[in-house]
Amino acid sequence: MANLPTNFLISPRKRFIRGLCIILGLSFIVLWFWNKINVWEQKTLWIIDNSLSMTVVDIHTKTGIVISRLDLAKQIAINVSSKIYGEQALMTVNNWAKLELPLTKNNAIFQEITQGITPLFRGGWSSIVTPIEIIRLIYGEVPNLHIIWITDGEFFDSWSTLSGFIVPPNITFIGVGTIAGGPILEWYTPDGFPKYKQSQGEKINSIRDDKKLKKSAQLLDADILLRDDNSLTDIQSLTQKNKSTGNTNSWLLIFWFLLTIVWFVFPRYQYLSSKKTWK
Repeated sequence: MANLPTNFLISPRKRFIRGLCIILGLSFIVLWFWNKINVWEQKTLWIIDNSLSMTVVDIHTKTGIVISRLDLAKQIAINVSSKIYGEQALMTVNNWAKLELPLTKNNAIFQEITQGITPLFRGGWSSIVTPIEIIRLIYGEVPNLHIIWITDGEFFDSWSTLSGFIVPPNITFIGVGTIAGGPILEWYTPDGFPKYKQSQGEKINSIRDDKKLKKSAQLLDADILLRDDNSLTDIQSLTQKNKSTGNTNSWLLIFWFLLTIVWFVFPRYQYLSSKKTWK
């Protein structure tokens, strides 16, 4: 290196700032690569409530047709899953829970199995404790797991938490149904007439239980969306959860670029007049 004139000295403060830029720049690059890996490995678990209360027909469509809560749940899963990146799995819940499809990138199989989901014609309401425990056993160590849980919120058991998960998942509840509700279809007679669930001679009215949904969302640190029609406008935002890390990557690259500019522009040496000395 050529010798510098004695009035060009290395500034400790500027050397520190340039060194800090290098450290932060390297950190941003490491985070960028880490997030790229996480985006690639992002996983989605769909949970569809197929308990008896999901047979209630109280969902109004734009065409004027009224469909069941379960039909809406399947519509949401089929439409939104095609716009989500990464592997996806499917679970049904009632008074028990069943993993219908393990994590896969085959969306055609996912949609086929989703379309074939039928209600469990016994019991009436669904569990929240059992699914959480089964998910913990199967996916409790899986990073970046996003659970989309479609239900009317009529849980029969106590509250549940994410204690025991090594890597807690992100959860979004989609509450389907109406506040007014409707009767619960129990079975059809041999003549084809519907038989509704009764208590003391009266039809049981099933509603979307917003109170239980909000309480469960609070305990599980979950997001919550409520639907009483088949509009998917706000539900499309679920696909953004899989892209949020990509947005973070963009900001990391911007910060890295700015730090690089500062490193090149910020002088390493400081010119001192003959009257100035280092403090």
